[in-house]
Amino acid sequence: MTTPPFFHPDTRRADLAWTDWDEVRGWLESQSFCRVAINDDPWPYVVAQTYAFTGEAFVMHFSRSGRLARLIRENPLVTVEVDEPRGVIEDALHAAATGYLSVVARCRATIEDVEIGDGLIARVTAGIVLLSAKRRALPEHTAQA
Repeated sequence: MTTPPFFHPDTRRADLAWTDWDEVRGWLESQSFCRVAINDDPWPYVVAQTYAFTGEAFVMHFSRSGRLARLIRENPLVTVEVDEPRGVIEDALHAAATGYLSVVARCRATIEDVEIGDGLIARVTAGIVLLSAKRRALPEHTAQA
C-alpha cells in the first residue's frame, strides 16, 4: 500500500512512533470503537462511538438530532482517537508498565442524513487531515533467580 500524505509517523517520543502504514491501517480496520472529540464551549465534548475505517476516513452513524450532530454542524473539526491496551506488568514496587496501540486523527467531518428503516440518522464521514500512531511494547520479562 502507498503511505497516504496525512500519515504523520513522528511523535514527541520517537521510540513510540508506529511508522508502518500497512500495519496501522489493518489495525484500524479491525477495531470498531473510537472516541470523538468535538469543540464545545468551554470544554471539548468527547464521546465513544462505533466506526468503520475506509483508509481515508472514519465513518460513524448516530442520532441526527443529538448533541454530537449539532456540534459537528457548528464546527466540523473533530479529533478521533482509537486505542487498545495490550497488557500490564507490575514490578515489585507495584509500578506498572502498559503496552498499547494508539492512533490520533485530526479530521474534517461532513454530515448527512441517511434513511434507515422508516427514519433518518446522521452519517458522519470524518476525513483525515493528519494522523499519528504510537505503540508501546511491554517490557521483556526476565526470570528472577
